[in-house]
Amino acid sequence: MICLDGDWWSARQGVSLLWAAGFEEFTTLDSGGYVEKAVGLANDAGRSGRLGALRERMQGHLLESAVCETVEFARNMDALYVRFVGPG
Repeated sequence: MICLDGDWWSARQGVSLLWAAGFEEFTTLDSGGYVEKAVGLANDAGRSGRLGALRERMQGHLLESAVCETVEFARNMDALYVRFVGPG
């Protein structure tokens, strides 16, 4: 997945998730960069290319990323609730 950063929610969400997961190389700020990344990845799609290497490391990398830190996420959400609503 390549995400084009922009003013709409889905673009910001996709970019945020990719950055949190450590895959910032799949984000871009303009349409020219988007096309360049897509073409580059398509031309390097073989098992020995970048995508092949990415497939091999993706699951472990994602599981170790901030995206999957559910305990810390719950603590942060709890702190926000207390901040906005007050203690239980």
